[in-house]
Amino acid sequence: MKILCLADLHIHKSKDRKQKFHWIRELVQFNNIDAIVIAGDVFESWEVFRSDPYQLLGEITDNKIPVICCLGNHEFVDDTVDQVLKAYKDKYNPQKYNVHYLDICDHFDIGKVRFLGNVLWYDGSLRAKEDQNLYDWAWPGSWLDKRIIKFNYEMEHSNCIKQINNVLKTSEGYTTVLVTHCVPHIELNGHDRNGIFNAYSGVKNLLKDSKVNYSISGHTHKRVIGLTLEGCECVNIGNNYYPPYEYYVLEV
Repeated sequence: MKILCLADLHIHKSKDRKQKFHWIRELVQFNNIDAIVIAGDVFESWEVFRSDPYQLLGEITDNKIPVICCLGNHEFVDDTVDQVLKAYKDKYNPQKYNVHYLDICDHFDIGKVRFLGNVLWYDGSLRAKEDQNLYDWAWPGSWLDKRIIKFNYEMEHSNCIKQINNVLKTSEGYTTVLVTHCVPHIELNGHDRNGIFNAYSGVKNLLKDSKVNYSISGHTHKRVIGLTLEGCECVNIGNNYYPPYEYYVLEV
């Protein structure tokens, strides 16, 4: 199976969407892709309620191959976590659109390959300093997550871990592909480890306890390819806001 791995598309305008979708279609055709994975920050937050993300993403290949996504931190901005999850749950229509957000459906199987994951909110384990308060939002308060309403990162992180582990309990016999926005291992961060923004990058070592075969992530905009960590083949797409856009073709 050939998987086109993407992340951090940050689609927010009609013209921007058309350009990026055209680019993805060309990648799918050229690489003979069987599935598309987008590891979060697919759309900016306002897209959730002004359009149907499933319909839009289904347009990439006319629903001919599955598009498997997780949410990113940008997609929660200016709403509560519950509001965003409800919006995506209410619009999920797998009979009509071959688009699947793992935060909503828990997992998606293609044969004996199981995709699972979610946004994977950070837990503070990547703090630059032990006493760094994540609710300071990285001095001088510029981190976008401060605009998420009533946000409790500890609770939301716990919810993400529970969802992942519950799926893994029923995944014996499957090849497992973990799709998360934030990174599940410190080596996938890609930043100077003394940087104050690292606290928001992800989790120090989720892969140690949650054994999976493959990991696809994004968020940090730092490309990390070709690492095997805790027996897991790992990819951080490393896409940024401006072209040339990054991608990776993973063969499972």
